[in-house]
Amino acid sequence: MAEMLSDPQPAAFLAEAARKPFVWGHNDCFLFAADWIVACGHYDPAREWRGTYHNAFGACRLLHRSGGAVALARAAMAGFDEYDPATIEPRDGDVSMVEGGLEHRKGQPWWSNAAAVRVGRLWVVRTTTGLVGNCPPLLSPIVAWRLA
Repeated sequence: MAEMLSDPQPAAFLAEAARKPFVWGHNDCFLFAADWIVACGHYDPAREWRGTYHNAFGACRLLHRSGGAVALARAAMAGFDEYDPATIEPRDGDVSMVEGGLEHRKGQPWWSNAAAVRVGRLWVVRTTTGLVGNCPPLLSPIVAWRLA
């Protein structure tokens, strides 16, 4: 889990996150965004499931039991201000569930929905091969939350 930063800036967080490998249940797409939230000094929205799954199958099972990725994110982010990114301009540091299409990289799935952090005009997600930043329509935000 990320340590709280004295002055949380997305670029500094991304530099640290880029050095860490993808690990299911410890450093994956959902936990990447949760780590950003912790680094900003907030509670860990993933505390209930962090470390409870260790592979793609376990992640799928968690998502299925939770009603899908967006439902899980909404439950985890209940304490933050939710907004529609189609009607309100996202700001640096906002968190979103983005839709980006399912791929397989090195035999691992990259989910059609992933948690993302806003940096400049990009939504940044963690994939099995590292951090990816893109903007709509390649990574289109479904729902977003403002941390402050």
